[in-house]
Order: sequence, then structure tokens, then C-alpha cells
Amino acid sequence: MSTCYQEGRWILWESGITVVTLLNRNRWNLNVEATLSFQRQWQAPLRIFISEHKWKDGQPTEEEAIIMLNQGDDSSILVPAVFMFVLGMPVVVNRNTFQGLKVVNGASYEVLDVILEKAYLGYRINADTILHFGLPAGILLAAESTRDFHF
Repeated sequence: MSTCYQEGRWILWESGITVVTLLNRNRWNLNVEATLSFQRQWQAPLRIFISEHKWKDGQPTEEEAIIMLNQGDDSSILVPAVFMFVLGMPVVVNRNTFQGLKVVNGASYEVLDVILEKAYLGYRINADTILHFGLPAGILLAAESTRDFHF
């Protein structure tokens, strides 16, 4: 790594920079910033998926709901509270998922599409943003090794 982040300076996401961080709270903030930058750069629609939560004692207070939405990324929770998606964005896997298919920690992919869950088709909240109150059914990824596959 030849350049380090300097507080108060912009990260030039458009350069294709790879950022490595050890802390989940930093990773979450960087992921949100990079996703929004990618969306602006490519003028692509943004899909925001909010995880469905079940509360033991009725509905959450406003404070509890805000805490949940700010949770972002936590290694002890397999499903993030909020997942932001832009078609074509790069992703890096952070857990060995399907080792035989090489979906492993550190592997890089391009997101080709998202498979929507029929119950959470979404609500357009502006010209570029669709909000879903549930997670997608799946995500279609491409790697350099699958670039020439056509389905």
C-alpha cells in the first residue's frame, strides 16, 4: 500500500483504490462512501435493502431503530442491517463461503445483478434510489475467470 488515508482528505474512489481496514465500523463507513461514489460516477440506480427484523416485545423505539440501521457491519451478525447495491460495483468476499467455487475470503467480483425477493420488490424514493424492506434473494457475481460465460 503506497498511500495512506489522511483524515479530512477525500478518498478518490474513482481511481479503483483498494482499501484494507481491520475494524468493522471503518469498513462499514468506507463501504457506504464507496457505494455512493460508484453510483454517482456511473449514474446507476442505487438499491438499499433493509434487513427484516423481528422484535421480541412489539415494535422498536425510534432510538432502537436508528441504532439497528447504524449497525452496518458486525462479524457476529451474518446479515447486515442495511445492504446497498449498485449494478456493476466491485465487491470483495470477506468470508470463505463456497471454497470449491472459489468464493473465498479476499476474492474480487463484479456484481452483475441482484435477484429480488418477491415480497420485497421495493419503493422508488427518488429518480435514482429504490428502497426494499427486506433482503434480496441472491446476488449474481462475475469474476475474471467467468467473464466470457454467457447465460
